[in-house]
Amino acid sequence: AAAANSACIPESPIRYVLLDTGLSPVDNDRLRAISEHSNCPAETHEVSLDVLQQNVENLIRAWREEVARRAARGGRRKQRREHLAHYALVQDLTGSLAASLDEESVVEGLLSLFLTLCAPSSVHFLSTAGTTAGTVTSRFDGPGDETTWVQEAMGSLKEAYRMTDDGRGFLFQVMHGGSRQGVVAVCAIAISEHLRHYLNVAILAAPVVGLALSNSRTFRGLQETKRRYLETINRSWDAIIGLDNDGCVHLVNPSAQRLFGHATHELGQLTVNDLFTNRDHQKLRQALGHTHGGDDARGQLLELRARRKDASEFIAECSVSAAAFEGP
Repeated sequence: AAAANSACIPESPIRYVLLDTGLSPVDNDRLRAISEHSNCPAETHEVSLDVLQQNVENLIRAWREEVARRAARGGRRKQRREHLAHYALVQDLTGSLAASLDEESVVEGLLSLFLTLCAPSSVHFLSTAGTTAGTVTSRFDGPGDETTWVQEAMGSLKEAYRMTDDGRGFLFQVMHGGSRQGVVAVCAIAISEHLRHYLNVAILAAPVVGLALSNSRTFRGLQETKRRYLETINRSWDAIIGLDNDGCVHLVNPSAQRLFGHATHELGQLTVNDLFTNRDHQKLRQALGHTHGGDDARGQLLELRARRKDASEFIAECSVSAAAFEGP
């Protein structure tokens, strides 16, 4: 057995192999030092997600080119079946894009979709808000350098779509609600015979992509509004406490923390009854009931006896108002 193991497992390595994920920039230097010290050859293979995605796209592209060649030999019926599969693929992928709330993810998914589907030399997306042009995001899969003229062509595009000047690609607008969300340029498609079909697919996908971009920008705007709203509350000298419909505390600013002597996580476990004395609970419930019923109590001050964490009490002038929130 010992002899068999010695034959299968040599005492010294014959080659070092590094599967490089790209997470540690010093791994290659370490491998080189070990190789030189042991006088043993070494080699590196990249296995990062970017490399994996590129390899998958290359395989899909090669497969698509082979399928296209077979379809050209096999007749129109096979080609129609393949085109129907394209429409199903685009509907599925664009549907997933519509659920994304991050604009960068939507754009990256859009570019990857057309790189995989059309096998172009490059695909570009010009972000716009109405008629104002923004940044250009590009993905290349060939030696072409179309960036300069593509930016000019996308910025000047007025019609819904048009072919590129060399007749091997196309540009189209992405719209939503009458507002232009961006422009896409697909350049130098590998199989020009399918150019018109790919354009039809793009026109089909454009409204869903427009919805996805609009949703992501609306969400980003809401997040920014929320950030400014919370920043205003946190900077207020007045103590501000947010309650849900059950009277549970779900928002407090630093002034409220200092006034009541509770930490943030402690206040989040309390109800409004814990912050005011029993004798004022009825008065407080009436005020909250008026706001829930739609009565406008803004500007009306209540004098309530409040309770700190150390059980000491103080007189507080309170203004109660209602605000609408999504969800419970």
